[in-house]
Amino acid sequence: SDGEIDGPFDHRIQIAVSDPAKIAPGDFPCRAKVIGMKQTPFEQTLYLDADTSVLADLSEVFELLDGFDMTLAHAQGRVAHHFEDVPEAFPEFNCGVIGYRSTPFVHEFLDEWLREYDVLAPLRPWNQDQPSFRRLAYRTPGLRIATLTSEFNRKFDTAGYVKGQVRVLHGWPLEGGYERSEEHTSELQ
Repeated sequence: SDGEIDGPFDHRIQIAVSDPAKIAPGDFPCRAKVIGMKQTPFEQTLYLDADTSVLADLSEVFELLDGFDMTLAHAQGRVAHHFEDVPEAFPEFNCGVIGYRSTPFVHEFLDEWLREYDVLAPLRPWNQDQPSFRRLAYRTPGLRIATLTSEFNRKFDTAGYVKGQVRVLHGWPLEGGYERSEEHTSELQ
């Protein structure tokens, strides 16, 4: 965070406004996210965007990290920045909910993600960090990604479906707040 955080947190990684991690080409804040991810003190970490709300148990994400490097859900809007060197069949992942292991391989991937992010930022992709993650994930065949179901990253603003309890709502609250959204998602179960 770039500010004080209230809540039941044991560890905080604060990125000052003057920190070079906050300085990115254009007005894109996602570079600071990756810098913060690199500073995790844990062997396994679950990164959540600020616009997420956890509704249910997420321990299965950590079970997946016992056998995979990262866990992410596909981007639900199915929008993919076109690259000549990445097949359209390789989708974007939504980078708002990321489980990851703290290993030298993953830290090297995060370093490369920052470099790829800086390359693409001047193109101003509307989905900011997802195109650079997609391109790099495709170029990194040794990266083991467990694809989360949409229940672990249910966006407000895209069509889709859920089967079972929504674990993470992602997006700024709809009119009526998260409570209205929680009521609606419980009707879907």
